[in-house]
Amino acid sequence: MRFRAIGRDRLVLLGYITGGHCAVHWFIQLFPMILPPLKVALRLSHVQVGSLTTMRELTTGLMNLPAGLMADRLARYRTAILSSAVLALGAAYITFGLAPGYLYALAAAGLVGVGIALWHPTAMASLSNRFPENRATAFAIHGMGATVGDTLTPTVVGMLFVLYPWRHFMALQLLLAVALGIPLWRGLRGVFAMSPPASGTGGAQASGLGEFLRNPNFLGMALANGLMNTGRVLVITFFPLYVQETLGYPSTGLGYYYTLLHVMGTVSQPVLGYLSDRMGRKWVLLPAFLALAVLYTLIPLVGPGVPLGVVVTLISLFFYTLTNITAAAVVDVAGSRIQATSLGITFLSNSMFTLPGPVIAGYLIGLYGMGSVFYLSGGLLLAAAVVIIPLRLYRGSGR
Repeated sequence: MRFRAIGRDRLVLLGYITGGHCAVHWFIQLFPMILPPLKVALRLSHVQVGSLTTMRELTTGLMNLPAGLMADRLARYRTAILSSAVLALGAAYITFGLAPGYLYALAAAGLVGVGIALWHPTAMASLSNRFPENRATAFAIHGMGATVGDTLTPTVVGMLFVLYPWRHFMALQLLLAVALGIPLWRGLRGVFAMSPPASGTGGAQASGLGEFLRNPNFLGMALANGLMNTGRVLVITFFPLYVQETLGYPSTGLGYYYTLLHVMGTVSQPVLGYLSDRMGRKWVLLPAFLALAVLYTLIPLVGPGVPLGVVVTLISLFFYTLTNITAAAVVDVAGSRIQATSLGITFLSNSMFTLPGPVIAGYLIGLYGMGSVFYLSGGLLLAAAVVIIPLRLYRGSGR
């Protein structure tokens, strides 16, 4: 992508959405960081901890489709949708901080899911509409904002949890959300003002949606994406517990490892996104799925310290990067009228896959130990690799 050819309006859109994505992932990465102290404070079991992630995934899934439909039909109000996503996340964490018991924490986890669902279909469809010739690259730059948030949050939060009670820190998150949401609103309020709703009649959109849902490439990518996302969610949920409970690290140690889990994505996202646009989606996805399958299974097998750090750093090359490429593969199939809706459907199917995963993993930990969750994650990525082999995905602009 040549930045001089982008144009001011598209550059403003890309810049603010990428910066907003960084803010959103500050809040997303707070979720795994608060699970260990929340588990202790509320005396939660492993299954209950897993159910918090399940609730987050459930509300994300249920909200993704209406959020996508709303972003397509009310395109001029996308600034309001994006800003409200940040506010919803801030409200979720003040709820966590005030939670006296499990049910309140469950409600807060659901509110995190609402914020995630409001952001991603809207932001990614906006980029897809404006960058049709470089979708994966634009998604990757958007993802770089997430990686910056993912990389900084664990280290910063790990240190702050040493200095301040975690409940007090949670109480400040709504103020932070307001402080981040205001410049996002001001920066984007003119970008979507003249945006038309999705073109075509309701019947034409319904016809396009029906055709999309029957497309074998979408069905295959939905399955592969669901398997990939479930493996990732299991690692997000139980890796913090593995580091603190099994390996005995304090919150600063967890912050260190969690930073490594995301740090290389800053480099790999634009590289793999560009390669995906030029050489094809499958050329990137298949070897990456296989690599993650191996790396997940190595987590409980290598020793703590440098060996685990190396494995986790290698995982970070693909951990969030692949989400951008699988999303681009889905949007390649969708027509221009249902960009956000197609992403909403994809994220909904992801959530339906992940719903039982954390609870099942919590049950398996009770039977076979913490390592079982990482073996399960590796198996899911291997299955995802098998699924995409026969698919006829976008083959790249360089062919």
